[in-house]
Amino acid sequence: MLLTDFLLVLKDLPYQMWVPGKPSLLWLIILYATVFIALYFIDYKRWGLAVVVLIVPALLFTSRFWLNNELQVTFINVGQGDSILIESPRRKHVVLIDSGGLLRFQTDEWKTRDAPYEVGRQVVVPYLKGKGIATINTMILTHADADHVEGAEEIAKEIRIKEIHVSPNSWGEKAMDALRIESEKQSIPIVEQIAGVSWNIGQTVFAYLSPTDTQYEGNNDSLVLYVQYGDFRALFTGDLEKDGERDLIHHYGPYIRNITLLKAGHHGSKTSSSEEFVEHTMPALTIITAGKENRYKHPAKEDVERLKERGLRHYTTGTDGP
Repeated sequence: MLLTDFLLVLKDLPYQMWVPGKPSLLWLIILYATVFIALYFIDYKRWGLAVVVLIVPALLFTSRFWLNNELQVTFINVGQGDSILIESPRRKHVVLIDSGGLLRFQTDEWKTRDAPYEVGRQVVVPYLKGKGIATINTMILTHADADHVEGAEEIAKEIRIKEIHVSPNSWGEKAMDALRIESEKQSIPIVEQIAGVSWNIGQTVFAYLSPTDTQYEGNNDSLVLYVQYGDFRALFTGDLEKDGERDLIHHYGPYIRNITLLKAGHHGSKTSSSEEFVEHTMPALTIITAGKENRYKHPAKEDVERLKERGLRHYTTGTDGP
């Protein structure tokens, strides 16, 4: 009875689960082998050796991420939406830009699922846990569109989030309601950010280049993040459109010229990725976050042609992703 009560208490503790990540086939064989070897030592009552054989490989498996001295950027395929994972070298800092989500439209009652599909819980959380990520240092919600923020509350329930960054005055939008309630429950700080704010994690620089004012009006007030690590320079533009792109060139022209990686604005919509912007940034690689055969016909043909004409490498998450 006491054991049952103790297990129930443990079950209700937040973030109590060990999240070592998904093992490769080689690691799976090693870990299984250590169990059998440990059982052999236990059979001969050699308890110390049994503990060492079990614990040392498990610790090495858990710490493998901290030995990676590279900056890693992953575009999570969430369909028609954004979710981008950034891991600084040795995983000192984990940033999640947007959470994915669904734009839900009115449908007949008979078409409504008993258990609605949840991108955050069913796609993003399993991916993060599969990578051994139990804590997000900074969650950045570029703007208050459902396909960027709806999954945030679902993620917050299962992954520890230290701080949430939002565009000024976007937190009051309806799409943010569920996250705002959950963040208050967990005492997660929600911080409004603006152009000019930056921070360093080791040799990695994170800086916001937009918005430049505090009036929230939608796509062109997306939080735009610039990341630099050595020669690698990346620009994550949320749903920024042509006017916002023009402002970026005006205020930060030298920093965003000939960049390494561009997250195309607004899912490759014809309202973004203007001729002037592409010509100025000339990204070595462009990622377009758009669902396969989406109703908006993203990415726009003219945007793709603009990249092709300049010989710029580009991928779309819905068609080129896993």
